[in-house]
Amino acid sequence: MVTSLHVYFNASNAETRASALESPFLEKDEPYIVEEPSMRILTEPSNYLREHYVESGKRSSPNTWRAAAYAIKTWLEFLAAQEIPWEAANVEDLKR
Repeated sequence: MVTSLHVYFNASNAETRASALESPFLEKDEPYIVEEPSMRILTEPSNYLREHYVESGKRSSPNTWRAAAYAIKTWLEFLAAQEIPWEAANVEDLKR
């Protein structure tokens, strides 16, 4: 299970972005979720944020992206505390 999660945001400085990420394709202020202490980017949740918030064009505010990132982080931490793999989570898990 994930022990600790953190939300990071892509820096506007290209040099900082390159040192923080392997991918240079993130938008300015784009959030991504990282597992600590390994600092592994959680690809699927981060891609969800990108597809449904950053790239959709419907939610253009970085403040909205930030709120969504923290909501997803909280959900993932809840699932971890309940020992439910996030890939297996469903609507019934919301009732816990």
